[in-house]
Formats: sequence, structure tokens, C-alpha cells
Amino acid sequence: MYGWRGKLGLLIPANNTVIEPELNRMLPEGTSLFSTRMIVEGPFSAEALHKMEKEASRGIRELEISEVDFIVYACMSTSLAKGRDWDLAFRRKSQGGTVGKITAAQCTVEALLSRNVQKVAILSPYPEAIQSLVVPYFREWGLQPVSTRSLDIGDYHAVTRITPEALYREAREMDLENAEGICILATDLRTLEIIPPLEEDLGLPVVSTNLAICLSFLKSRGIKS
Repeated sequence: MYGWRGKLGLLIPANNTVIEPELNRMLPEGTSLFSTRMIVEGPFSAEALHKMEKEASRGIRELEISEVDFIVYACMSTSLAKGRDWDLAFRRKSQGGTVGKITAAQCTVEALLSRNVQKVAILSPYPEAIQSLVVPYFREWGLQPVSTRSLDIGDYHAVTRITPEALYREAREMDLENAEGICILATDLRTLEIIPPLEEDLGLPVVSTNLAICLSFLKSRGIKS
């Protein structure tokens, strides 16, 4: 049986072609991921994200039928648009049930806190309409963004084509003087290859949203990777 140690369920924006291959590279033997997609249309905006989120209930039901062990709403920007209270409400949906639920944003916050990072430098791909929500959102969780950098990309599909090498260079150009760690946002950015070299070269812990999702799932199943 695939997923005999644990099955991860993902609710993914339909444009995202990065998170599944990236997580498949990270997940240890005996674990598997299964996903369903949510349609996102129109400009990259809070309104489009609110509309997409309405498909979450259908997706959750599909994943529950698949008998996954843990469900992640795998869109960071939805949490930025809807706020911390929405994250907490999504997690509460697992109360009384057998399947844990969490958002990609909450996974990210928990991964930063687990590494004792409160003063954080944040790199994202978002256009201004979404980027303006980043600092207020992280402050809601008690974190202190000390530096932010955006690639300012408004095309959903263009985000998936950003190379790890380009992300590495962007991270190296950030102001890290007061940072205790670096956070790379978005589930449709390819980050796996650059986390070790960034940590080695900069001497700071690095958390990406996809890495945080993987860590949260493994923790939920008591799996040591």
C-alpha cells in the first residue's frame, strides 16, 4: 500500500505544477501525497483567492474519501488575503474528526517558530496587491518581518517558471543584517535545491512554504526524517 506510514492530502490552486514534484522529493519512504485542485481565475488578487477558497469544502471531501491522514490548504496567498482567524478556523475543522487540517501559512509560521526565528527576512513572488498583506499577516502571529523582497509577479504561471538559481540570487541580495532567519513564501516556487546552500552561505536557517508543509505533515504522523 502506498502511504503506509502516512498519506498527505493537498488542496492546490490549479496553476501550481511545483508543489507535488517538490514534496515528492522530500517525503520519506512509506509516505505519499494525494491532491485535488481548485480553480483560480482572473488577476492575481485577493478577490480571486476568496473565490477559489470556496472550492475548499469540495476538495476536503474528496481527500477524506481518499482516506488521507492530514490535509493542507496549500496556498499561502489565500491566508494572506483572509488573515490569521481564517487559518485558525480551517484548523478547527479537524476537531472531532480523524483527519488533521492546516494551512500552508500556518505550517510556515510554525516552522519558523520551531527554529526560534522571530525576526525574519521574507522573500516572495507576489504582486503589490498581495505583497502588501505579507507584513501585517506575519505580525498577526507575533513575528517581526525585518526585511521583505518581492519578485512582483502578477502571472500565476510565471511564478512556477522561476528557477532555483534566480531565487538564490534574490535571497542573497536581501538586507539580512537584523534577520534571525529567511522565509521563502509560496507553494508554487521551486526552493528545495537552494535551502542547503543558502543556510551554508548565509549562516541562517531558511524555511520555504513547501518545506514547512512537509515538516508539519511528518510531525503530525510522528515520522522522523
